[in-house]
Amino acid sequence: MPLKKFHLDKLPAVIDRIKAEREVFAPVRGKEGVGFQPISDSNQVTLDFDNTLLSAKSTFFPPDETLLKFRMGKGATEVESRVIQTPDRLLWGVRPCDLRSFELLDRVFSEGEFRDPLYLERRDKTTIVAYACNQALPTCFCPSLGGSPTDPQGSDAILYRLDSFIIIKSVTAKGDELLELISPLVEDVTADDEASIPPREKRAGESVTKTIDINGASERLPQIFEAGYWKKVAYPCLNCGACTYVCPTCTCFDIQDESLHGEGSRKKIWDSCMFTDFTLMAGGTNPRTRKEQRLRQRVSDKFSYRVKNFGVTACVGCGRCIRICPVNIDITAVVKGALEVAV
Repeated sequence: MPLKKFHLDKLPAVIDRIKAEREVFAPVRGKEGVGFQPISDSNQVTLDFDNTLLSAKSTFFPPDETLLKFRMGKGATEVESRVIQTPDRLLWGVRPCDLRSFELLDRVFSEGEFRDPLYLERRDKTTIVAYACNQALPTCFCPSLGGSPTDPQGSDAILYRLDSFIIIKSVTAKGDELLELISPLVEDVTADDEASIPPREKRAGESVTKTIDINGASERLPQIFEAGYWKKVAYPCLNCGACTYVCPTCTCFDIQDESLHGEGSRKKIWDSCMFTDFTLMAGGTNPRTRKEQRLRQRVSDKFSYRVKNFGVTACVGCGRCIRICPVNIDITAVVKGALEVAV
């Protein structure tokens, strides 16, 4: 299907058209920044942002999710398992770095012996619309991890911002269906419109100034496991866990039961390897009591352990952890320093 375009003024109408047939998750501006939310009012949707505060992973892997409910009586406990009923959905305006993170999440939740049916259901029912970057942030380094500010891989369609117009390009059959759905609101692009895309993609790539060299990181990190380097780089760390909560590839979660007066629920909630009690065991033993151990775990998991277990580096270069850190810890500098430690 050819490229199409619509004026920014028509964005609410486009969202309304989609929302009439499926649930829509899109960027909304809040007090703390822009984030993905289920849309009730199409006028909430914005395309005026560099990147969202939190990644789009919560669309498939929610921060707080009820797995089952239970009622404890004098006899047997009654359990009400959750019924999977996910409607058709559309995720709108995802930056290419977050697109790449979905592939990494899939490795954890949909491959091997243990598969998450709730995650799989959401992935299957969701059409994904990417949003190409025109300008990278100073903390972005996606090309160092094999990405690009304009790469549509992993999406069904991609948006390009051209001044007051949005060009939308289909990538998959799902994208073709989307363009057909919004066809009354879009128009054909001109030859000049189409010709302007490659130069913009080139400028977007050139705007990325931050880099990281991960050659040899997966082998080196285990070799410096006991090095004093980790105490040095972790000295300012507050163990607040903000880096893990904004990260699009972190997948740690906890299972907790909440009950009151005999009724309760079992929940899956995001957790963080940066928290003191993350590795606390029932008998009181904790193998990671010091913050340098926890920082070492986070960095090693992304650049070594997941390479060994899944064959991929678990970082997409979005730079969110750098931007959110209250004490300015830069993961690119930490990895660079680790590679320079003498073995």
